[in-house]
Amino acid sequence: MRRQMNLQGSVNPDRNGGSALVVVLAIILTMLVLGNLFLRIMGSETQMSENLATRTQAIYLAESGTHVGIVWLQDNPNWPVVLPKAPETLTLSAGSITYQIDTVAVPNQARVLSRGQVGLSERTVEVRVSK
Repeated sequence: MRRQMNLQGSVNPDRNGGSALVVVLAIILTMLVLGNLFLRIMGSETQMSENLATRTQAIYLAESGTHVGIVWLQDNPNWPVVLPKAPETLTLSAGSITYQIDTVAVPNQARVLSRGQVGLSERTVEVRVSK
């Protein structure tokens, strides 16, 4: 490091020595910003994958509800007479299924409407069944 004496006899430090500190601070600041951005992206990716999982579970529950409704129709052979069936909710560990069986305008047909719910995700499936 080069030092110069001023007129009073004291040592003046080299004026270029402080620029390295500024460059290092700028690099550290840039790395902090990039790290923060990376953490935010990772958090949103995790949330998106959790949402996809709950939506998938909800659609499977809704499909299961339609199967429950179809089995109910099979167990009640005089089903055009006893319809509509009031909504019924089945609570499971993963979520809940609500299904309902109604008549439709066509004779000997029924509509099974099922809703699967997991957390905040909800999916609905409707099937038409003929006798």
